[in-house]
Amino acid sequence: MKNENRTQQELIDEIVELRKRNEQLEQSGKATKERSEFLQELLDSCPSVITAWDSTGILLFANQTFVNQSGFHLEDVIGKPALDLYPPQEIARMSQFYAEFLDKPDGTLVSSSFNGRTSSGEWVIVEGEMVKKLDPPICGYVGFARNVTQRVTAEVDYKESVEAMGTILNSVQDALLIHDKSGTIIQFNEKMVEMSGIDLVQAVLNPSTADSYYGPEDNSFELSSIWEEVLSGAIKQLEYKIKRPTDGKIFDAEIFMRSIRLKGEDHILVCVRDITEKKRAADELSRALALASQLRTRAEAASAAKSEFLTNMSHELRTPLNAILGFSELLEEQWCGKLNEKQLEYSREIYGAGRHLLQLINDILDLAKVESGKMDIRISSMDLSVLTTGCLAIIRETAIRRGLALEMEISDDLSQGENIRADDVRLKQIIMNLLSNAAKFTPSGGVIHLEARKQGNEILMRVSDTGIGIKQQDQERIFQEFEQVDSSFSRQEEGTGLGLSLTRRLVELHGGRIWVESEGENKGSVFSFTIPFVSDGKQDSIAHSETGHDLHPRLRWTLSSETVNRPTVMVVEDNSANMKLATNLLEAGGYNVLQAFSAEEAIKRAEPEQPSLILMDISLPGIDGLTATKVLKNNPATAHIPVVALTAHAMKDDEAKAREAGCDAYILKPIDTRSFYSNLSALIKSKGSGAAA
Repeated sequence: MKNENRTQQELIDEIVELRKRNEQLEQSGKATKERSEFLQELLDSCPSVITAWDSTGILLFANQTFVNQSGFHLEDVIGKPALDLYPPQEIARMSQFYAEFLDKPDGTLVSSSFNGRTSSGEWVIVEGEMVKKLDPPICGYVGFARNVTQRVTAEVDYKESVEAMGTILNSVQDALLIHDKSGTIIQFNEKMVEMSGIDLVQAVLNPSTADSYYGPEDNSFELSSIWEEVLSGAIKQLEYKIKRPTDGKIFDAEIFMRSIRLKGEDHILVCVRDITEKKRAADELSRALALASQLRTRAEAASAAKSEFLTNMSHELRTPLNAILGFSELLEEQWCGKLNEKQLEYSREIYGAGRHLLQLINDILDLAKVESGKMDIRISSMDLSVLTTGCLAIIRETAIRRGLALEMEISDDLSQGENIRADDVRLKQIIMNLLSNAAKFTPSGGVIHLEARKQGNEILMRVSDTGIGIKQQDQERIFQEFEQVDSSFSRQEEGTGLGLSLTRRLVELHGGRIWVESEGENKGSVFSFTIPFVSDGKQDSIAHSETGHDLHPRLRWTLSSETVNRPTVMVVEDNSANMKLATNLLEAGGYNVLQAFSAEEAIKRAEPEQPSLILMDISLPGIDGLTATKVLKNNPATAHIPVVALTAHAMKDDEAKAREAGCDAYILKPIDTRSFYSNLSALIKSKGSGAAA
């Protein structure tokens, strides 16, 4: 019984001991688990990929960074061959790498890199280290890897940017140089080496300060003082002579300097341009212009002397011609007795030759008047249909004698009484010259057709014939003084070569233009001309300008003795030469002119000064012309002022953009003075800003 009790006690003690040992084991296991979990958290929080695999290549462990960067799930890769994680093109290389690494001693550390791709298909660049570990629990390898795609890409981009910048610098035709505030050269292009004459290798091995590359040859100033201004934000443009440090050659240079930031510090970018040839050409041009001015002065003096001589001579010749024509006409009319056939024939020849000589003198006199600026266009109301009918009546006798048919076509809007204004005498002279030419050079059986119609703001008139035609190369020449088409038929006819030249001048004095069209010899000709259509009865005269600039008309305003009653045009233009041209044209046309060299100035002055019209350039510094137009049109105080876009933009949509911005008209540069004045006059009149004369 005692033994049984002891055995029972022993069992109880053993149970207690077992319970204690079990509690100890449970506590130890809990601590181990906590340590394991803590270690796992540490490995998962590491920014590098950590993996472990056995000697056969089976993946045993991977941290959370591996999951995040690779896109794989742990259950898909743990227990699988490690080579399955590499892209196909890397497997052969990594297999060889593992085979060689297996022969290395325990603890060997090597670095490696490869191009990989995540499960999502993104290609990455990975580099890291591998450790051979043969002691438990890893009897294989431990790897540490980092995704360096961004860094490598940045390095490649930087390298490509540097190479591209070098290519750009060396492609520039000007010499470029970058130096710091002390003059130490940082970078230069090949053009700088070429311009300075310094060998590139020597320039690198024996660096010089920047002033030896582009300092003034006469040492008239220190570049360091200029550098201080540039580093303070100024942009410098200088022009002086530079001496090449290698051979002492001196050349003219234009230098541009501005500051740039490199690696957090201010540096100076220098552009050096050799302008020796440019200055030489400018000097030659200046001398040529001076010579041209002298020649022009001499030519003008010669032209004036010629005009004066022709004027005086024509008057002297008209006096004896008066007697010749008078007496020959009396003889032809047989006022002093009957003449025989031979005497009558002679008198008619004398009269015809005298009339031809008189026409020549009249043409010369008219041409001299035009060239000297002494011919005025006298504008009056007239009936165009009556004038053209009268011209055909005059030429009809000649047409009948030559066997020619005459036709006339006048549009309805030009055949309703006194509905246009022009110089009827000169307009008749233009039409008669063209009709006479057509009759002179059209063989018997031909047709002469006179046409007149309204075309926009112009009157278009045409005289067509079925005559000898004009070669293409002669179609411009025939409008020059003393020029004639040299054909066997034309040489049979008398002519001075002044008729078409004078006709062109008279058309231009009306503000029009004239041209000829012909398909060639024996295919007829069409002479066309246009003049402005004026129907309001307020234009009283168009006098040729005596300033000698050209022969275009000046559509003037009815002016009182006070210039304040003249319409005022504001010209908005930043180019001084274009401003001067527009101002001269407007003043010659009888306008007052306000000059604004920027859109801002125009906007500021338009409201208080209230011009009758604004000529707006489109390309302006600061606010452009279209934006300025929108501002003016959105202001009730200036919205009524007509704005005319005056620009060199001529692309397909440019006029539409100007109209959309609020421009009332669109005039292209260079200015066509034939339509310039009529357009301005029509706009001002339509807005009620004045009355055109």
